[in-house]
Amino acid sequence: MKLAVLMGVCVAVSSAEPLRAGSVLATFPGSEPEAAGVSVSVALAHEGMALAVTFTPDPAAEPMHLYDMALPKTGLAGVGRPTLVETVAGQAVIAAGSARCLQEPLAAPDALKPYPPGPVTMVLPLRMSAQPEADPFQLKLQLTYMACGETMCNRPVTDRVVTVPLPVRWVAGE
Repeated sequence: MKLAVLMGVCVAVSSAEPLRAGSVLATFPGSEPEAAGVSVSVALAHEGMALAVTFTPDPAAEPMHLYDMALPKTGLAGVGRPTLVETVAGQAVIAAGSARCLQEPLAAPDALKPYPPGPVTMVLPLRMSAQPEADPFQLKLQLTYMACGETMCNRPVTDRVVTVPLPVRWVAGE
């Protein structure tokens, strides 16, 4: 059996593909009923030590924005939802801290603080967990978001679970 190093830990190998920052691991189209008009793309970041998760509101609709990750999960008085990516507990690979957003929210007269219209990318650091029986070749993420424009909002999505396949790199001589 071949072994590989994933996030500094030896694991069994599922793929001979090298880990490269920017490699897209999975895309979840906004046309899926549970997606509420927002496509989600998951790519490797920081040499496989993190994921870059990009939320893109449907470009065919009016310009739409997503909301600041600091909002409460249920929004403010039920309005808006934070843009969040989290790992599901009990997996071989888990978050090594909170996600950070590459965009800054706009100043707003209310506390909703939207991001500028268009895509929003969150970077989630990863680490191996102490769950040896868990599958090291997949990662379940929980996604929360809500896209709104000037005249309408899509329905909110809270804790949508998606499964992302994780490639690993061959290690020479092992």
